[in-house]
Parts: sequence; structure tokens; C-alpha cells
Amino acid sequence: MRIAIDARALAHPYTGIGRYTRIMATKLEERGHDLILSATSTSSLAGWIKAQFSVPRVISSRNADLYWSPRHHLPLANLNIPTVVTIHDLVCWKAPSTMRWSRLWSDRAQLAWSVRSADRVIAVSSSTHDDIAEHYGVGSDKLTVIPEAPTISPADLVDKFDSERPYILFVGTLEPRKNLRMLIDAFQECGITDHDLIVAGHSGWGNVTVQTCSNLKWLSPKTDSELAALYAGAEFIAAPSLYEGFGLQVAEALAFGKAVITSPISALPQTAGEAALYVDPTSTTDIANAISRLVADPALRQRLEANAKLQVERFSWDQAADQTIVVFEDLIS
Repeated sequence: MRIAIDARALAHPYTGIGRYTRIMATKLEERGHDLILSATSTSSLAGWIKAQFSVPRVISSRNADLYWSPRHHLPLANLNIPTVVTIHDLVCWKAPSTMRWSRLWSDRAQLAWSVRSADRVIAVSSSTHDDIAEHYGVGSDKLTVIPEAPTISPADLVDKFDSERPYILFVGTLEPRKNLRMLIDAFQECGITDHDLIVAGHSGWGNVTVQTCSNLKWLSPKTDSELAALYAGAEFIAAPSLYEGFGLQVAEALAFGKAVITSPISALPQTAGEAALYVDPTSTTDIANAISRLVADPALRQRLEANAKLQVERFSWDQAADQTIVVFEDLIS
């Protein structure tokens, strides 16, 4: 197949959608399909405007069989070929307070158009599938669940992370939805002095900052191997997010056989399974108690770690690529 792809996410390789797009594009090429990268501009507004005009021209000139957007949005123009869109989450409806006002309304408008105009919609979890079906009234004949998989794994590990003390790891962009402020408050409430909390993520928005101190560190990994080293060395992972369409940071924790603290909401229970302690993400006390339990109880950690190794076997990029190809081929045929 000649597959035209919205490639804007490739300009942001460390975001979840950027990683998803890169990995899936690689898998599609490995299976012999011809990829046509379109909508490559990185500026948000300028990129959107450019895509409205450039994508139809690219599709026509390159004789594409199908257009796939791995990042929620389809162009407004009629492309005259089958279209598929991958929806990663419905943050704009399920957790609107965690988004910028301008982005919120833009996402709501573009998602509505994309879901209704696409020939097929891929959801990255059963939770996201149900959210789409409920909110937009989309039937099962149009919706397909194709889970993501860990984007970082022990295969990326090159060197160990040098830490003087055991540490709890948070991975994610610094933004309100990730609930980092609540996690930091809970960690400080614990009064644990022989462990560090390491925040691994790039600056986001919403004035989410990290005031580092003796047992709180903020790092911004530049490579997959650096992030892999942080995962591998962590005692456990803390991810008390307010909403996730899949939860890549949780899946990556599973890949490294780590216990997880996370929230019993959205897709997180589906991804974490029995490898997690579930907490009320709005309660510092609940999060603090879970941190204290995992620090003090090695047997509990080991039980969750064993469950993590089983749970992660449910997720595979090869399987995701094969299932996506089935959607494409079925649509074209």
C-alpha cells in the first residue's frame, strides 16, 4: 500500500504521539508498505493551515491509496481516498481542566470532524474506544481497538544510572494532567528520607515546576538510553495521572518489571492490570500511603513486579502494526 501519513508528530520525538508515529511508521515500512510523509510543518497554527492545502496535493501527486493520521486530526478537505484516524484520548472532554483554553476548543472541534468524517477510527485502548463511542455515537463497525506498547524497553539500556540512594521515578511531560504537584506533595508528606523522587520529563505548560532539593531531582532525558537507565534503576514508578488514553509511562514501567502506583481511572487499570497499587489521584494522603507501603514492603513490590512481567506480554508493536494493516487493507478492499 501507498500510505500517506500526517507526519507532524515526528517533529516531537519524545512525546507519546511522536513515539507512536515513529514506531508505527518503522513497522509499516518493515512490512513493505510505501509511506508518504505529509503535513510536516511543525508550527501548530501554521502547520494546520498548511496541511489543509498541502495534503490533498501530496495525496494526488503521489497516488496514495489511503490517508492515516496518527494524531487525532484529519484535514477538512475531501481527500477522495479512504481515511483512518488514531485517537489516543479524549482529554478535551474527560479532563478539560488540564488543557489550555485555546487548545481545548480547537481539539473539540477537530476531534468531532475527524471522528465523524474518517472511514475508520483506531482507539489505543478499550477505555478510549468506549469514550469515543459514548461521546460521538460511533458504532463498532467503524471503531477498532489497537493497544499501544512500551516505547522504551530494556533493549534501549546502554549504561546504568548512577544514584547514591534508591529512588522513585515519575516519567512524563510537566503538565497538569500528569498530577505531578500532587505526587510531590505526597512524597514530602511521607517523610521518607532515605529515598529520592526523580522527575524525568520535559517542560510543558500550566506552571508545573519542580523545585529541586536534597531528595527531589528533575532530569530531562535526551535519549531513549538515558530514559531506559532511569527506568531500570528505579525502585518503583509513580504515575497518579488524572487521565490517560493508554498510559505509555505505565506500560514502560511494566517492560522493566517495575511495580507502579497509578490511578484507577480511564485506561490505566487496563494497562497496569495487577501490577499496580491504585490510589485516589486527588488525595495526597492516599498517594503518600501507597509510597510508604511500597518502600516498606519488599514482598509487595516483588509480587507486583512479577505481575508486571506477565502484564506487559499483552502489548506488542508488531501486533499493533499487523492489526493496523488489517484495518487499512479491509478499508481499501
